[in-house]
Amino acid sequence: MRVQKIHLFNFRSVEDLTLDLTNDGLHALIGSFGSGKSSFLTGLRFALFGDNGEAGANLDLRRRGCPEGEDAGCEVTFTHENTTYVARRWLRRSVTKARGVAEKAQASLTINGTPVDGITARTLTQEMEEILGMNAKAFTSASLIPQGEVATLMKASPAEVQALIEEHTGLDVLTKQRDLARKRANDAESTAKALPGDAEDLYEKENQLKDASEETEEAQAALKNAQDYFTATNNAAKNAHNHASELRAQERKATDHKTLVTQLTERANSAKQAVEALTQEAAEAGVDLHNSAEEERANKLAHIDQQLDHISTAGRRLKEAVDNTATANKLAAEARTALEAAGVKTRELDAQEQLLTEREQRVNSEAHNAAEIIEASLSAHATEKAELERLNKALNSLYGHNGNGHQCPTCFQEVSNFQALVGDIEASRDGAQRRMDKAVESGRAARTVEKESKQALVAINEARGEFERHRQSVNQLQRDVERLNTAADQAVLVENQHRNALASLVGYQDGGDEDLFAQGRELHVSLKNQRDMLVAASGLQQRYIRANHDATLAQEKLVETQSLVVDAPSAQEIAEAENTAQLLRTDADQASQEFNEATSVHAQAKSAQSIMQSLVEQARFDWSNKVAAQSNALVTRGEADVLSALRSDLLNEFTRSICRSASDLLAGFGGEYVAFRMDDDFVPRAELGDGTLVRTAILSGGEAAMVGLAFRIGITLHITGGGMPEQILGDEITNYLDEEGRRAVLAALNSIFPSVLLISHTAEVEDYASQVHRVERAELQATRWVDDLVNA
Repeated sequence: MRVQKIHLFNFRSVEDLTLDLTNDGLHALIGSFGSGKSSFLTGLRFALFGDNGEAGANLDLRRRGCPEGEDAGCEVTFTHENTTYVARRWLRRSVTKARGVAEKAQASLTINGTPVDGITARTLTQEMEEILGMNAKAFTSASLIPQGEVATLMKASPAEVQALIEEHTGLDVLTKQRDLARKRANDAESTAKALPGDAEDLYEKENQLKDASEETEEAQAALKNAQDYFTATNNAAKNAHNHASELRAQERKATDHKTLVTQLTERANSAKQAVEALTQEAAEAGVDLHNSAEEERANKLAHIDQQLDHISTAGRRLKEAVDNTATANKLAAEARTALEAAGVKTRELDAQEQLLTEREQRVNSEAHNAAEIIEASLSAHATEKAELERLNKALNSLYGHNGNGHQCPTCFQEVSNFQALVGDIEASRDGAQRRMDKAVESGRAARTVEKESKQALVAINEARGEFERHRQSVNQLQRDVERLNTAADQAVLVENQHRNALASLVGYQDGGDEDLFAQGRELHVSLKNQRDMLVAASGLQQRYIRANHDATLAQEKLVETQSLVVDAPSAQEIAEAENTAQLLRTDADQASQEFNEATSVHAQAKSAQSIMQSLVEQARFDWSNKVAAQSNALVTRGEADVLSALRSDLLNEFTRSICRSASDLLAGFGGEYVAFRMDDDFVPRAELGDGTLVRTAILSGGEAAMVGLAFRIGITLHITGGGMPEQILGDEITNYLDEEGRRAVLAALNSIFPSVLLISHTAEVEDYASQVHRVERAELQATRWVDDLVNA
């Protein structure tokens, strides 16, 4: 891969600049601290992979002071395998009430001048990884040498050198997996060791269970014998008791027979006396008990009942009709009065509705104006908030590096006009804070007006609802008046009908309602007395018939009972049967006690067996779990050992590959060091022509620079599969070296790679650079070129 151009627009401190790396040679990008040099490398990773690096979130990438509506991003032109690609990724700002200020990434891709359809920020990253065969991390390791990394490789501890190799080769992921596998294996072994379970304990409990089972079988046999004996004796006792009970029952039956004859005799005499008493009562009342004209009395009763019912119904209906007429007239009068009052209120509400319409127009205008003010304050607040965050970040950067913001964080040179710069930034920050507070206050006041307007509109709508409900109520009142007038007329008609019906029944001709009701009541009392006399005569005859029937049945039952013969057993026979039953019951109780004892023994044996069964099952379960946990621990430990062996093999293989590539580079550099060596101790060493090994930590500046560069490029060659990259990018990689080391590194890079881009804020690279690009940035201004292009 070969980067041709890096075009930044509104990106970090750059407004619109293009870094042209088309020509071969060493390109030097020079500028003072904070001038925007590193923005080009950040833009390169952002355009290709969407990687912001250490630049922060998307909101931090947009240039301060970028006009509203303009995009911010980077476009990179590069060649790879004889194909030209143009990858462009940019940010588009949006402001919403819910999320505030947001930056959404968009992307495009052109291949040999032909745009690729359907490219998004996500798919562009996937396309770059597929085209280049590496992700953002691998690309950075292969093509970019960060500041200080060569010195770290030479001076770092073995553990740091090993960690750096693992990070660049991707083995750090496998190392994490190995560490996790080791932890899982340790946890599994600890768990298995802590679990209960013992094979000898299980064997002992199984023998105890066998003994308990034999004892239970013996108790079961004894229980069976006791149960059989108890059943036999208990059955004999029951049979003897039943025989004695039968004899006692015969004795009671004979006694009950005598008592029943006596009772039936008394009942027959009582029934005969009741017949005689009813005969005397009928004679005194003048009722002929032998007259069977029951049907005639029933017809008379039915006719009287019918007359009584007609009179009662007609009187009740007339009373209800009179009450209904009075109620209907009252309701109709009340409805007419309510309708007149509602008409007066309707005229008042019509005047109020006109006033409400005028007020609604004013409130709607105020609400619209408040909404526009709120929208404007939200936009102003979001803009000033972003500006305030950017200015605070600039102040933190100046004050925050190693506790001394007066110095450059890389070269430790003093920043000129520090107090003036800080004063300008603080003044701009305070202005942004005041504008943001003003926007908040304006929005708050507008929201208050908007809220009051909404409440006023709700009140207006509620008042209109009241007006409408009043009109509906008036309409309903009109319908009610018509309905109630009709109901009053109908009630008068019904009242007259019922008055005529009652007058017809009582034969009433003329007079008021009181006389009509009084005559109806007199007729009702007369008919009621006639009915009572008929019912009394009928009831007396029915009681006589029932009493005569009861007397006949009682006499027949007495004769029947007297004819039955019931003999009672002798007292001696009953006593002998009861004594035999008592003796057999004693034997059965003794057998029951023996059966209960056998049951208790059997229950205890069975309980002991159940307990031992539970103990055996628990012991088996514990031992099974322990065996399974031990097996799982062995498997987990095996997985950890496999990962450890794989990591060790790969680390050794990758280290040998890096050392071979570094040795080839050293041999090509010339000089007394011909090879690079690093054993399992991860201590970098350089080999002299006579085979002597020298630790790189004690080399001079120039020697360490050459060996360290060979080591770092060896890592790059391993990542790229042995192929030398067409281009290498270095960020402040010479500022830690002495003069001899700087010249050694620059000469080596210039001889190895067709294209080199070095970023520096010092001028020593100009002696070796074929093209120099200088940038500068005034305080709170955008980055610009000092000169377009200077040939070295």
